[in-house]
Amino acid sequence: MTIAPADILARRVALGWSVVKLSLAVQVSAALLRRTEAGGRQLSETALSRIERALDSGHEELVRRGEIPRVGPAILLPATLRAARALIGWTPIRLAHEAKVDVVTIRKYEQNVGQPRVPTLARLRKTLESAGVIFVEENGEGPGVRLRKGK
Repeated sequence: MTIAPADILARRVALGWSVVKLSLAVQVSAALLRRTEAGGRQLSETALSRIERALDSGHEELVRRGEIPRVGPAILLPATLRAARALIGWTPIRLAHEAKVDVVTIRKYEQNVGQPRVPTLARLRKTLESAGVIFVEENGEGPGVRLRKGK
């Protein structure tokens, strides 16, 4: 299973990579990569596999350096964030207050409009984990969340 074109942008930005950096890593033109991220062009399975491997290795490097927590290929996907909040009954306002993050950042990210910086995503995740959310890593069916026992 290769990466969905819609996930390329989120994962690239979460790593702090430019389009040019990813395009050089996978030997695909930056313009073609931009069109793919925007949904206007479909890349071959081979190119998508190279992109996925590059993003995974970039993530592993940031984990090794301690810059981001080990949480799977993406620190916190928009749908996972919404699910985690719903699981504990928190509104975006409550999460923003608890994590000391602007509520607009949370709302935009959950609507797939904005992309917070990696430290912001890590803070949101840590706040949710402190409230009892367990993040389940990708297992072939996609990432998910569950509630810690006793919460």
